[in-house]
Amino acid sequence: MRLFKLLAYSFFISLLMYGFSSCKVFYPNLMFKTSKKDLTPDSLITDTADAFLIKPGDILDFQIFSNKGFRLVDFGLEQQGGQQSMNSISVDYVVLQDSTVILPILGATKIAGYSREDAILYLEKLYSSIINDPLIFLKITNWRVYVFSGIGNAQAVPIDNINTSLLEILASFGGIPKTSKSFRIKIIRGELKDPVVRVIDLYKMNKLKLYDLNIQSNDIIYIEPVYRITSGILGEISPILSLISTFILIYSIANP
Repeated sequence: MRLFKLLAYSFFISLLMYGFSSCKVFYPNLMFKTSKKDLTPDSLITDTADAFLIKPGDILDFQIFSNKGFRLVDFGLEQQGGQQSMNSISVDYVVLQDSTVILPILGATKIAGYSREDAILYLEKLYSSIINDPLIFLKITNWRVYVFSGIGNAQAVPIDNINTSLLEILASFGGIPKTSKSFRIKIIRGELKDPVVRVIDLYKMNKLKLYDLNIQSNDIIYIEPVYRITSGILGEISPILSLISTFILIYSIANP
């Protein structure tokens, strides 16, 4: 009997030691684990110049109105007067691999490489020879950042403002969960083969001035979860301990 107890205790202690030495055993779904050498020094961090330039594969929400949008004003007056509302038609257009997009009347138009503001001015100039005082609304609908928080919780957050901050993204995401660390927020930017990795600490107010908190399209924001080792260990070894206890009980009954 003593032998089995000794084996059980030894097995339990071994599991504890192994658990504390590796989080992969108890949290196999954790992501983006980094060491100090993986982090990019702040002095080497620069904004990606083309982060908010239109690229092949982008999806454009495009609308055009004549007479500088007079119809929009007329529509507003109709609504105030209780008249029938105007149906607004919004169509998505995909930027092709040759950097062009197929637009009404213009056909294939090179658009890649422009910022959203420059693209609006460029298209208004092209349409001005066809439409009287064109007014264009343009939105890139697939610009987004990817937020991962805790364990098994992620969301793609749309972004269309070049001045969007980390705090705005976190607010859209719903804040920092209780199971995550406000002082270990990783921002992963650029090509995944050689990304820029930063760790942001939002725990104290005086740390905010240390960071440029502007977010760029396709950034990955990873809010590191709290590692609850004790609950993880108990969850993993409970079935094993139950099996050992059952075996010892059966042995004790069979060998009184």
